[in-house]
Amino acid sequence: MALLMQVHDSFPFGAMRDHVTGMFRVVTSGELLIPPPAPNWRTRTRRLWRSREALPRLQRWLLRLVPGFLGLVALYLLNGFLNGWAQAYNLLVTITSPGDVRQQLCAWPLSLAGWAVMPALIGGAVGYIVTTQIDTHRTQELAEVLDELRRYSIPQTDEEG
Repeated sequence: MALLMQVHDSFPFGAMRDHVTGMFRVVTSGELLIPPPAPNWRTRTRRLWRSREALPRLQRWLLRLVPGFLGLVALYLLNGFLNGWAQAYNLLVTITSPGDVRQQLCAWPLSLAGWAVMPALIGGAVGYIVTTQIDTHRTQELAEVLDELRRYSIPQTDEEG
């Protein structure tokens, strides 16, 4: 009696993979079926990461920034523990020079990240929002836009009196 492993998505109901040979075949009645193994955390994480393309553009863009953001948080935490939390904040927003703190080796990367990364993130987010608004208005017909401009440019008069 051959042991068979059920395949979830690859084949329609009734198609199984032979556990020994790895070949696919149609199951006959009376054969012993082994349920597929439960996905582990690595498989679930990989499946979740690969499905990110189904997200809207802004969410996909923000999700792509997660590894860099985690690195920035790690730098901030390291500087917070070594130099103090107020100094770490001042380094991140470039108020304090990295040469003025005790642990300069950790302060320089945080200061450079604050100087380069923070404006880039803010500028990228604002640029995306502005682009979305422009694209929304571009989908309107020219006649609709001109009618709207005419409505707002013509002063409203009271014709009852």
